Amino acid sequence: MRLFRAHRAPALLTAQGALLLADARHILAGLDTLKARARLMTAGVEPELAVVIDVFFPTDVVSTQARAFAATFPLTPLKIFVEALGAAYEPLLDGRCQLGILPPLPQAFPSLASERLGELPLLAA
Repeated sequence: MRLFRAHRAPALLTAQGALLLADARHILAGLDTLKARARLMTAGVEPELAVVIDVFFPTDVVSTQARAFAATFPLTPLKIFVEALGAAYEPLLDGRCQLGILPPLPQAFPSLASERLGELPLLAA
């Protein structure tokens, strides 16, 4: 298989050569991503972040923060789950999510740590 046409200077890639060059560039870009991700993990950045959010939490806030997260941590996938009522605690308790933005429940879960973020007014029509 010929990768170059060397009939004249400079040598030109054949169709096969151009295809292999594109593959090589793709592999090298993947290696760069792999090295960058390994550096981040070594520095303590989570390989992935899964968050569960209560259905009543404002979606515009979630969208804004998800974009900011992606800009700050472009190699860390963000998974967002939206659940209602007590079901929102399940992904935290079974380990599918590392973080939850949820309303308080009357029952405490010793395996979870909580911090109050503020209040959201609920309006009824």
